[in-house]
Amino acid sequence: MNTGTLSPGRSLTADYDLPPGQYVIMCFFPDPNMGGMEHAFMGMLRMIHLT
Repeated sequence: MNTGTLSPGRSLTADYDLPPGQYVIMCFFPDPNMGGMEHAFMGMLRMIHLT
């Protein structure tokens, strides 16, 4: 799913039908202040467990 860019103060909800298991949520938006490095490589990720 490509969400594009959201303006400050906006939010987005996406519904997925995923089987139970462990998943990693990662942000691949580039940070212009860090030479274009994607946020995931700076630690913006989270492990989740779906039951």
